[in-house]
Amino acid sequence: MNRTGWTEEERTMYDDRTRKLDGYYAHLEYVVEEKQLARMEGIEKGRIEGRAERCDHNHCRFDKRWYSHNRKWS
Repeated sequence: MNRTGWTEEERTMYDDRTRKLDGYYAHLEYVVEEKQLARMEGIEKGRIEGRAERCDHNHCRFDKRWYSHNRKWS
């Protein structure tokens, strides 16, 4: 874009508009990154809670009369 014939006011308006758009696009990128980070943290939290839940059922592995979490005695 050739801005040589523009007035100072037109240049200022154009520069303000592009600065605002740059800020808006940067904000959108930040939101996407934060959303992805939150999703990854949620997945990791789910994994940790899943491990804790499995630990609560460790007796199923060691008590041979108890099997497959069906709560039936052999």
